[in-house]
Amino acid sequence: MKNLSLLTSLMGLTLLGGCSMGTNDSGDVGVYREFNGSIEKDVRDTGFYFFWTGSVKEFTARQVDISFSGKGLGTLKPKANDNLSLQEFDCDVYYTTSRAQIPDLVVKYTNEDAEVAQNIYAVAYQWVEQQANSAKYILCATADGAYTQAS
Repeated sequence: MKNLSLLTSLMGLTLLGGCSMGTNDSGDVGVYREFNGSIEKDVRDTGFYFFWTGSVKEFTARQVDISFSGKGLGTLKPKANDNLSLQEFDCDVYYTTSRAQIPDLVVKYTNEDAEVAQNIYAVAYQWVEQQANSAKYILCATADGAYTQAS
């Protein structure tokens, strides 16, 4: 009997040692990528989870802010329709993603996510940033530069 309980304990420790575990914060979901590279359609909800092979990447389902002011993309100077360059153009874009659609978006926009916090990613961030940047230039091109700079 003692050998059976010892064997059961060893098997349990071996199984527990072979799996990985993690947690998802509130407002975040985990997307499970299997060992062969395929992505599971179900998300790992908020809380504690286990997985055997593969990895889980945590994505935010909260509102994500893309800022076009200050350094980086904010230094671009779009031109209005009368060819006047706008010196200060501040613009912020906010977007959210549905929790259930995050695995599909991860597949559709592979390598387009960005880290918004430590080990927390925003799905399709780079794609949304490119679309917003393009829309910014189109909007400025249709505006009258003299009126815009006087405001």
